Amino acid sequence: MQSTIASGCVIGIMCRTPGHHDVHSVERGSKLLTIEAMKMQSNIYAPITGRVSKLLVAPGQHVEAKDLLVMIVP
Repeated sequence: MQSTIASGCVIGIMCRTPGHHDVHSVERGSKLLTIEAMKMQSNIYAPITGRVSKLLVAPGQHVEAKDLLVMIVP
């Protein structure tokens, strides 16, 4: 699971959602999302190596601190 520590707007998604023909595997440290708050961009990185099981946000969506953004299974 990966959450944000600050509120802002999702401006970029670098991981594919489940349902594509191939499973999107991520390495620990891979960039998953970019969030913008007060004209500053923050990247969200994969905390573990695994595969994206669920993407819980969409581009343009506002997120709050501690919102769950992406689920990754080892």
